[in-house]
Amino acid sequence: MIAVLSRKNEIYKFSGSVFVFLTMLNSLPVNAVTIEANSPGLAAVGKNTTVVLGGGGVYTFALKATADGNAVRDRAAEQCLDIVSGTMTGITITGWGALTSSLAWGASLNYSATLSNHCNNELRRYVGLWSTKAPGIFSGDWVTVPANRTCSVNVVTSPAIPDLVPGKAVNAIQITSASTGTGMLAFKPNANNGSKGTITDGTHFLTYSVPGTTWNSGTGQWTGGLGDYLLKLDNIPDPTTSGKYKGNMTATISCD
Repeated sequence: MIAVLSRKNEIYKFSGSVFVFLTMLNSLPVNAVTIEANSPGLAAVGKNTTVVLGGGGVYTFALKATADGNAVRDRAAEQCLDIVSGTMTGITITGWGALTSSLAWGASLNYSATLSNHCNNELRRYVGLWSTKAPGIFSGDWVTVPANRTCSVNVVTSPAIPDLVPGKAVNAIQITSASTGTGMLAFKPNANNGSKGTITDGTHFLTYSVPGTTWNSGTGQWTGGLGDYLLKLDNIPDPTTSGKYKGNMTATISCD
């Protein structure tokens, strides 16, 4: 933030704007930007089994998915799903259909993977091991992967800053509105004094907070559920040295 304080009939003028990277500048019109986030749905799959297909020899396996559980790989069923991480008998699964483990008949086999759904609807899929030697699904399970979640909020970029009078309370300034979805907001000042953010002219300090949030001393930020928030400057001390007070605060959004 940059706050300009000038002495005239004992009134201090604090004019400015707040961005996503919240900062105060000289007078600008009020407007806002929207910040948003996406949180993909996650689900885990995995199984321990034994290679018992007849005929002997070596079998090569891959992880694949189908929408109806039949023995035909359904690539459309895999389009919304990513394999975030996974292993098969200790070997990393690099993607759908990627050949992974080569095992002899009777060998033990285990696999586990985390799936990420980046589409906006819940998906029910049969995910399993496919053998290149014996066509079809060797072993698998049904899994439901939650839908991708989105959330957003408007952040005021140029708030209307009131006149500041030394020794008196300062009206709070709205900085977020029109939230959608569910999630969390974090407000991190670049400098703080305990649970208060600070702006400074290099020697003197003014403090502020975001009411309705919780201060986390470990991360040095306020957090709260997605919603409307105000920025509240503390009472201006009397006397206060006039000048330009600077600082900044960053707003971050995350979806539940």
